[in-house]
Amino acid sequence: MFHVQIIDEFENWHRLPFAHNEYPSLLELIRHQLGSDIGDCRGRVWCNTCVVRKHNGMVNSQQLDAEEQQLLQALPMTNIRLSCQVNADHTLDGTLWKIEDSRKYH
Repeated sequence: MFHVQIIDEFENWHRLPFAHNEYPSLLELIRHQLGSDIGDCRGRVWCNTCVVRKHNGMVNSQQLDAEEQQLLQALPMTNIRLSCQVNADHTLDGTLWKIEDSRKYH
């Protein structure tokens, strides 16, 4: 069993457990366990409304594909990812992410 910590839109902290291959992405884990409505395109990489900021460590920019990089460039934030593109696997275990409201920049 793995765990990820999430700071939600209301600044509440959540420790979310997940098993290997239980969720395809951090977006799906957040939507299922928190009932959050992030991700207008439901993980199709068409928007940037599922942005999360990593709080304990740096985002590895080499993990970002061209589509994700293009969507994130429009935002005045650093150390961010699209949660739909973050795999919910062992590399997520023990990390801390904050859900960001990217809609305010549109």
